[in-house]
Amino acid sequence: LSGGVAGLAWAQKLEDARHWPWLGPNQPTGINMMGHIGERRLWELRRLCHLFNGNAEGARSCLEQVERLMMQHTFTAYGSGAAFFEAQAHALSGDLLGLKQSVDAISKIVAQQYPGWQPFLDAASGDYHRLRGELGPALMHYERALAAALPGRHAAFAHAAAGKIKTLIEQGQSDAARGFAAGALAAALRGRAELFALR
Repeated sequence: LSGGVAGLAWAQKLEDARHWPWLGPNQPTGINMMGHIGERRLWELRRLCHLFNGNAEGARSCLEQVERLMMQHTFTAYGSGAAFFEAQAHALSGDLLGLKQSVDAISKIVAQQYPGWQPFLDAASGDYHRLRGELGPALMHYERALAAALPGRHAAFAHAAAGKIKTLIEQGQSDAARGFAAGALAAALRGRAELFALR
């Protein structure tokens, strides 16, 4: 859940950026300074805020703006940096169809541009299977994400760990979930300490 909350805070901060003085007065999307790429990012972030707040109509309206910009400026249609946050929002709200679309988008990102997103794909796929009640495949995807996402170094770690804990609980393995949670927390704290030691 912390990834979702962090994603929402990040999206809201960028949404609020439209009020910064360097964008100029009455420039709701900052077109003059940021161009069409910046405008697309702002619509994507607005969409994220709507998704995390459960406002499906607002999210759909923002998606229409993103699609308009994609057609006007020939953006790649397979997703953006917000795809994993969208997957988290869909998973938290139980939106299976939206989550499936996000999994497909992340899959294209992994295949066509960023193979390092594989742990995000596995975490989102785990969510998809868990929401469908397919706990065995869900656990497999979460464990694959955890094997590739170093704690404190890859943003998918926390989400995959939380997903594994939820899945173990749903399987009736609360002791295993508690033990794994303690180990994952310790690993995340060690990873964070190691990361700060490198700076």
